[in-house]
Amino acid sequence: DGALAAVLAADPKAVVVVAAAKAPSEDFPDRADEPPAAAPPVAAALQRRICTSGGWNLASEACGRLRVLRPLPVSELRALARASVAVLDPTVAGHADGLLLAAQEHVPVVSRRSGVVDALVGRGQALVADDDAAFGRAALRLATQKDLRRTAVAAARANADVLFGNDGGGDARG
Repeated sequence: DGALAAVLAADPKAVVVVAAAKAPSEDFPDRADEPPAAAPPVAAALQRRICTSGGWNLASEACGRLRVLRPLPVSELRALARASVAVLDPTVAGHADGLLLAAQEHVPVVSRRSGVVDALVGRGQALVADDDAAFGRAALRLATQKDLRRTAVAAARANADVLFGNDGGGDARG
């Protein structure tokens, strides 16, 4: 929560979109037993929590730039990733779905340190943040430094080729 709040506070133009797959089994059949993404009331609670609790107390203008979407089909998540400056992955736990989706779609990543992220960092696709403020600064750098973004997109394209073969996902704009 704090990492996303830091992104919104760091850049007055930033829009953060929180999205999840409609069903984990859609692209990950080995995880068919997992529950689906959060229902709309849970999404609204998440938005309230990020905007008003945890000591962040975002201004209403910044909170208005946080969008918590309904669960989406994976095809729509892919399109959303391609239209993004970066995929933000502020959690240190999880299945790395966002990171793999970013690699498939040639999108840079801002993330917490983890084994998967360390592999992407070594290839230049990810910026790693060890705390909330650093997370916000890393996202801002990707949004404002075109050369850094171009380098990260090129690295993401190369990562997709290594991870998925030459037929990897879409193409993010540099």
